[in-house]
Amino acid sequence: MHHYTAKTGYETQSARPTAIVAHPIWGRGGAEAAAMWTIAALTADFDVTVHCRGGFDLGALNQLSGSSLSPGEVRIRIDRAANRMPFGALAQGTYMRGLARVGADYDLRVTASGVMRWGLPALHFLSSAIWNDVLAGQLDAPTAPARRNRRQRISSALIVAASGEGRRRLEQDVFIANSDWTRQQSAPYCPGRLEVIYPAVPLQGPGLPWAEREDAVLVFGRLSPEKRIESCISIVEAARKLGLSARLVIAGPPGESGYAAHVTALCAARRDWVELLPAQNAQEKVRLLGRMRYGLSACRIEAFGIATAEMAAAGMLVVVPGGCGQTEIVTDPRMHYDTAAEAAGRLLALQNDPALRVAMLAKATAVRGRFSPERYMSAVRKLARETMAAAGPLGRTPK
Repeated sequence: MHHYTAKTGYETQSARPTAIVAHPIWGRGGAEAAAMWTIAALTADFDVTVHCRGGFDLGALNQLSGSSLSPGEVRIRIDRAANRMPFGALAQGTYMRGLARVGADYDLRVTASGVMRWGLPALHFLSSAIWNDVLAGQLDAPTAPARRNRRQRISSALIVAASGEGRRRLEQDVFIANSDWTRQQSAPYCPGRLEVIYPAVPLQGPGLPWAEREDAVLVFGRLSPEKRIESCISIVEAARKLGLSARLVIAGPPGESGYAAHVTALCAARRDWVELLPAQNAQEKVRLLGRMRYGLSACRIEAFGIATAEMAAAGMLVVVPGGCGQTEIVTDPRMHYDTAAEAAGRLLALQNDPALRVAMLAKATAVRGRFSPERYMSAVRKLARETMAAAGPLGRTPK
């Protein structure tokens, strides 16, 4: 089979089928961590090309995800035509329009996060519950069209116009939700086959014994509006007024700059019991998770919650909102809450009830076997082979 390489710019012969993975800009969040494990799975059976606009730093992404891909296992294809566009929205739209052209050269097409219309059968990994604008509006997400400012709405309209996506159908595509909750939310917007594969969560061990851990509540992950960090601060503040001795530690990379500044100001006003840490590298993260007692999330539209799974696997007791994907990680209702007052009560109960702690710690430990990278990669490989076989020769451009 022939294959285009971004490094050389010409076609080469390959004995294996080829796959192209689309992810425009490679940040350093949970979606990128999940995408790296998808790529790792595909390299077992395919020659893999990552099609992007930039940001793909293999070393940094390996460290982020815990994967160990080598430079020879992945080719990078940069859409330089898109990057020449004068505005970000036009660049993104141009990138999406080009998927039909570049995807026809490969046996398997994969969208790493969300849904992009290739015009040919493809796999789409739904790493967020707000990949669809209508769904985002129903979930009252910060990214919903009604909540965007005028500039953001114009930008979205430009992306749609430049991409030409409306002309491409999705009935032959396969959609992979990262939790059953995501599957239920996304089903009305997925016209093709819809599967659930839990993300890969590399786990680094159970951490320190409970008695040696720091009496602290950790909020872990990107500082962005949907994470509702200010709600976490209010919950711990209320719990401390009721007798909780734990302080609050917030750690993660900044997302939206204005929101990160808002969180920084809130923490500064409570500096006697709140600590704000920067993004943690791999070793720092292991040490941090292994020494904290409690975890807390306030994100009500969390599709899965890789940070929550990491905290639980490290031996932390994590309190999460009910009715979201995180409840498939933290499964006991005694760790779920609907209101801030209920969340504060959950934390206080964990502090004051040793029998409850022992029971919840046993359940947290069980997380370790449920989200292994090996399980994830096996499921992805199986689905990729099935999808390529079902698609047949559609979309391949003979050379």
